[in-house]
Amino acid sequence: MKEQKGATFTNEEYELVNSAILVTVPSWNTEYGTVVQAALTPESHSVIRAVALADIGSPGMEPDGFGNDGDALFIEQEIDIAEAIRKAKSSDDISPDNQKRYLTRYRSWLNSQHGYAKGRQTLFETELGNLNDRAKERVRQLFSRFAEAISTAESNAKTDEEYSFKQMARRLVPNAFSGEV
Repeated sequence: MKEQKGATFTNEEYELVNSAILVTVPSWNTEYGTVVQAALTPESHSVIRAVALADIGSPGMEPDGFGNDGDALFIEQEIDIAEAIRKAKSSDDISPDNQKRYLTRYRSWLNSQHGYAKGRQTLFETELGNLNDRAKERVRQLFSRFAEAISTAESNAKTDEEYSFKQMARRLVPNAFSGEV
C-alpha cells in the first residue's frame, strides 16, 4: 500500500494512477496535424483511456473552452511573446518588427486550431480502443462536439486575422499595456 496524507492506494490503484498520468505525455502526429498520446494503446485500461481522452479532448467536449485553452497553451509555449508583452509598459516598447513576428506566430497558431480539432475527431474512434460497445457509446456522447469546435476555431481565426498587435496582446495577457487606451 502507498500512503500519502490521508489517502491510501492499493498497489494496483497506485500503478493505475501512475500509468494514467504517464499516458498523457503528448507527441505530434503530422499526418493528422494534432497531438496524440503514443503510450495509449487499444488495450489500455478504461481508466487510463478516460484520463488520456480528457487530457486532449476539449474540442470534443467543450468547444468554448477549447478556444480559451488554445490561447493559454499558446502563451505557455510561446514564452518569449508572453514575456515581452508582460514586461512592456506600452505597445511602443516592442519593436514593429517583433510586433509583426508575434502577430504572424499567433495567427499561424489560430489557423492550426481547426486542424488540431479535426485531427482529434479523426483519431477519436481509434482511441476508444477496447472499450465495450456500451462504454464507447457513452464516451461518444461526451465527445460529441467536435464539429462545433472546428467551426468556432475557423471563425476565431478569421476574426482574429483583423486584430492589431495591441488587441492580440490584450487577448493573451489581459492587463497588457494597462496605461494605454
